[in-house]
This record gives sequence, C-alpha cells and structure tokens, in this order.
Amino acid sequence: MARQAKLLEEKYPDIPMFGTPSGDVKVSLSWLLDKVLNLKGVQHGDVGLYEKHVLVLVNHGSATAMAVDKFADFVSEAVEKEVGVRPERGVTKLGK
Repeated sequence: MARQAKLLEEKYPDIPMFGTPSGDVKVSLSWLLDKVLNLKGVQHGDVGLYEKHVLVLVNHGSATAMAVDKFADFVSEAVEKEVGVRPERGVTKLGK
C-alpha cells in the first residue's frame, strides 16, 4: 500500500493522505471525486452526488435503492479506474 500511495502522491502532489496506527495509508475520497474526477453534482437519473459535498449521495426524486446502489458502483468504479483502488463503502446495506 505504501508503494501505491507514493505513486498517487507523485501523480497528484496535492492529494491529502493520512497514516493510520496500523501503518495503512488512507487518501481523501472527497478530494479524488472533486479534484480528479470532477464528479461533484453529477447526476444519473434521480440519483447523484450533492453539489455542495461530493461524499453525499442524493435521491433527487424517486430513485430506487437499486438505482442508488448502481450509482454508488459507478462512482467506485470511476475511482478504481483512475487510481487503482476501490473505495470502501461507508454504509451497510440491508435487504436486497
């Protein structure tokens, strides 16, 4: 992970990174979504990322749980494609 963090830092010198007590390195997902991928405010149908805070998923109308899940996958895949790391979800899904 340290090698991957070093490569990210070389590619994006301003990227915020944080060390953890276990020795892992965490990078700022909000920074990546906003500054690298320009996803703030992006919307697919009735679901999207909030224009004032890129880490907030918003249902703009009648998006189903499946649509929200699909959009979250789109965001995760975009990050993975750009930086080689798939973000961990900060929520637990219940049911289908």
